[in-house]
Amino acid sequence: MSINSFLSSDNITIVTPTERVARDLRGRRAFLKRASGEKQWDDPSFIGTFRRFCTDQWESLFDGRQLLHPEQLLTLCKQAIDSSGSGDTVISSMSMARKMRQAERLIREYRIDIGHASAAFGSELSAFIQWHEVLSKRLAASDYLTEYDLPAELSIALQEGKWGPGELVVFYGFVSLTPSERHFVEVLKGCGVRVEIVESQVGKSSQLSHMAESQEEEVADAAHWLRHQIKSVPSGQRPPRCALIVPELDRHRGLIRQVLDRELAPNSLLAGRTPDEVENVPWFAFAGGSYLAELPWLRSVLDLLAIKRADNSAEDLSRFLLGFSSPLDRGLHLEAARLDLKMRRTHGWKVRGESFVKLLSSSRHMGFRHLADTLSRWLESSDALLLPSAWANAFEMLVRNAGYLNGDRMIRSEIYQWHAFQDALDVLRSLDAQMGELTYEPIYRWLDEICHTRRFSHDRASQAPVQVLAPEEAYGLRFDRVWVLAAEAKNFPGPVEPNPFLPVSAQVNAEVPFASSELNTEHSQKLVDHLIRCGAGVVLSIHESSGGSPCLRSGLINWDRIAPLDMKSFKAAGPKKPIRVSAKRTPDVFPKVSKAERERLAGGVSIFADFAEDRLSAALIHRLHLKPFPAISAGLTGAVQGNLIHDALNLFWSTVRTSEKLHSLAPARLKQKVSDSVVQAIEESKDVSEARHGRNLLALERFRISDLVLSWLEFEKQRVEPFEVVVAEGASTCDIEGMSFKVRIDRIDRVRCSDGQDRYVIIDYKTGQIVDMRALNSDRLTAPQLPLYATFTDLKRFGIETPHGVSLAKVFSGDLQFHLRSDWAEGLMEGQGVESSELSAMHWAGQLEGWRKALISNAKGFLSGESVLSYRPHEYLGNHEHLEPLMRLGDT
Repeated sequence: MSINSFLSSDNITIVTPTERVARDLRGRRAFLKRASGEKQWDDPSFIGTFRRFCTDQWESLFDGRQLLHPEQLLTLCKQAIDSSGSGDTVISSMSMARKMRQAERLIREYRIDIGHASAAFGSELSAFIQWHEVLSKRLAASDYLTEYDLPAELSIALQEGKWGPGELVVFYGFVSLTPSERHFVEVLKGCGVRVEIVESQVGKSSQLSHMAESQEEEVADAAHWLRHQIKSVPSGQRPPRCALIVPELDRHRGLIRQVLDRELAPNSLLAGRTPDEVENVPWFAFAGGSYLAELPWLRSVLDLLAIKRADNSAEDLSRFLLGFSSPLDRGLHLEAARLDLKMRRTHGWKVRGESFVKLLSSSRHMGFRHLADTLSRWLESSDALLLPSAWANAFEMLVRNAGYLNGDRMIRSEIYQWHAFQDALDVLRSLDAQMGELTYEPIYRWLDEICHTRRFSHDRASQAPVQVLAPEEAYGLRFDRVWVLAAEAKNFPGPVEPNPFLPVSAQVNAEVPFASSELNTEHSQKLVDHLIRCGAGVVLSIHESSGGSPCLRSGLINWDRIAPLDMKSFKAAGPKKPIRVSAKRTPDVFPKVSKAERERLAGGVSIFADFAEDRLSAALIHRLHLKPFPAISAGLTGAVQGNLIHDALNLFWSTVRTSEKLHSLAPARLKQKVSDSVVQAIEESKDVSEARHGRNLLALERFRISDLVLSWLEFEKQRVEPFEVVVAEGASTCDIEGMSFKVRIDRIDRVRCSDGQDRYVIIDYKTGQIVDMRALNSDRLTAPQLPLYATFTDLKRFGIETPHGVSLAKVFSGDLQFHLRSDWAEGLMEGQGVESSELSAMHWAGQLEGWRKALISNAKGFLSGESVLSYRPHEYLGNHEHLEPLMRLGDT
């Protein structure tokens, strides 16, 4: 008999494996009742899941034992593991508890007897038996009952005449019944109840196959095909019921949601919009619902509750700031972005709760200052030891005080999400007897666990034209159009995954579907047979490769009888007139730098460095002021480390001054002076703080910089000629082609040469691993600091008429170098050749002239608005990666 013949019956009980199947049957029954003109509100029939059926019948018995929900059982499983001491020897006792709960379910649902299990099965079984005994004693002592015990308990109560399900019970939509369910059916039949097991029904169907190059392309093709099925229906007509069936749905939720939002609900991608605001009925919905923690509004609530007195993840705080909702909404999101940037610039990857409150207090927005007061009070009280119910009340009060529940601003979906979150808090409240008093952190972890396992569905999700389902969720359903993703050998059949705590042989004997390859294949074949016929039109797709390995078609499907889908016809569907794309592009032209803009220019030397590297980059950075988004780093950035080395060397030479004094310092004294300079440099740095980077990291950095500076000074002792540091971090000005900017010179040495003359050499420290000495060449000049200092910088304020040389000083561990260009020598160190004075002077004069011409040319080019892109797609962008989207390197 078909299920439709039972749907029109009165006082019927229909039991299903999932709520999605039950909802579909209730809709079909309501349609049949309306068509026949029958009333529905007094209908005593039951259509629901087997779990709900058992729960309702058990509650009607008014038994004194407490029925545990899954989270309560998980709590007891974790306590059993922790009490044995095993929880201290594993990475995650929570993961072990989940596996233990699964084992407890299998024991009851598949009636597995572990009483005679042998120790030969391994340490996992021995440990589980110990935990199982602890759990069983706790359940018996507290009169607890799990939902997996209900079929057996109801069978006993039915045989004792304590309840009756009615004359007819129909089981529909089950791939297979478990031994516990089969035993329950036999008891029903033995008590005179008529039981019908109706197989899932399918109709006429046509199948097509599709091969995509990648997983992303496969999902995009599916979304495009589904969009065509829906949009091709004339206005006013009901769109077809479509399904997207996705193996391992939880792993691919993010990708599925991203692609379907783009193809089916593009308006939802607008700033400040959600799919629920755009449409009363969403275009697509996850049939099983979304986890509470996945919902943006509730994610923001959880981020608020996660803020603690100790270290917090800066990325989590950033997400909270940008997602924060407040009744004082005017200008809120702009201020949130400003605070986020400030936090990224001034804090590391960990931020203490008090520091975050201080950041909020500095805000100009009343909403964030109010939030700071609320959080401050919360952090002061978060060290308490409370019952879960008291913590749940505190969580709810914090959310209310933070301003999330302003009824005038909440949209309907947020109100429903809040009701679902209150249910999650009620689950937390129910854990008092199992958990007792706890501190904040373990309680929040349990709340987060609940929100990652409880699901929420839009109130009209079942009406969405596209339903996204896992293969098991689709069993028992019928659609107009169906696309099955990833119909691969690894998914159909899926992996064999017996529970590690139970003997595999016992699981196989009990016919647990995923315990052996034979059972798994049998289960998957039945599932596949339904999927390929659950719609009038079905597309089965795979992609060519994944992770470098080819994807193989499932052997459970007869691919030879399935024609390929002509996907090109769907992609080509569009305007009848072809769109002509002009090969000519009108380039953007930067105007000349005006006098007013010239006065506002900032960047100084970096303008010339960026312009020499790429004209367009220089214009975007220094004229449009495009800066990279501040990245939160776990430690000190290379730039900060380089500045600390500069500052330490400056402090050292400000007191030592001469090479003679450097040589006169005893090793212990030299080491102490270096250490003092490094400590002072770190203490005076605005980019480094113990609160941000931690005491241990700064101690390691002090040791590293001290060791590097000592190595550098020992290297400097090998210089041929005596010298005196006359300028260290000297400030001056540079004027070129009407551009005037301040510069800071790392160091100028007065070298006492062997010919009796004093010569001045400008030194620039380089602390990176790669230093291109050719960057000083006139035809490249990507390192313009020294050329600018030597040609257009005012050195007279230091008493220097003209410099006699410049040198790049590479201060990098294991690769210490001087690269000198001068009018008297090729190098500063022993073993480096010395040219004749006349030859060196001639080369130096030519070098200065080349630098002047190159710098003047670059200055004129920048001021005239030159902005030609000189990068090629294969070249590294250096410090300008943030400009890559604007440069459109793929089009060059």
